[in-house]
Amino acid sequence: MTKTSTTAPGPSSLCELVTAQGLPRALDTLVASRVADDGDIPWGPGGHAVVPASALTDAQRETCLHLIALAQPQGGAYEVAVLGRPPGRPPLEQPASWCTAVVWLRLGISRRFLTHTVRRLGERRSADRVLLTEQMVQASLADALAEQLEAEALLSGEQSPPESHVAAEASRRIAAADRQLRHLAGAYGFESSGVGTALWVSELLADAYVPDPLDDGGNNHA
Repeated sequence: MTKTSTTAPGPSSLCELVTAQGLPRALDTLVASRVADDGDIPWGPGGHAVVPASALTDAQRETCLHLIALAQPQGGAYEVAVLGRPPGRPPLEQPASWCTAVVWLRLGISRRFLTHTVRRLGERRSADRVLLTEQMVQASLADALAEQLEAEALLSGEQSPPESHVAAEASRRIAAADRQLRHLAGAYGFESSGVGTALWVSELLADAYVPDPLDDGGNNHA
């Protein structure tokens, strides 16, 4: 397998990029840092890849398992492809820093969803009260924010456990925050207008690239 084509971005910058500009730009930047010179894409240890459809060769497009369309504010759609590794094709081994970068990107998606959810709750009413002012709603938002802050602290701190363990724990914290926010957002969290679909992509990225190193006795089957 040949070397990758570009230098990886700073992991935390991916979080900031998602928060400011949305998923497409950040995912493009992340995957471009690990596409090999021969066009091979980054594969996870379970043999799956989640990448922008624009990063695929014609041959890879033919083996795509699923295409996810993320609606864009300016019109059109940004497509994310889910693929299974062709039999007999050895994957490009991903460094631990790749796993961490994926989780930083997931944190940015979660933060963006928090912002959208707070705005949405501020616009909705139950009887004569704005939902955002309800005590239970505020408590749930605080719980979600706490999970996000814990994930950030894990990713930013000294890596005393192996990096893959830290990334996996941070990813679990993000998943917990997203569950809280989806509960608050209701149907809005599942809309295909961009927010709900971005959360789905985030979950797929975790499934593909951030396996729990404690599973199967801590063995990584990459």
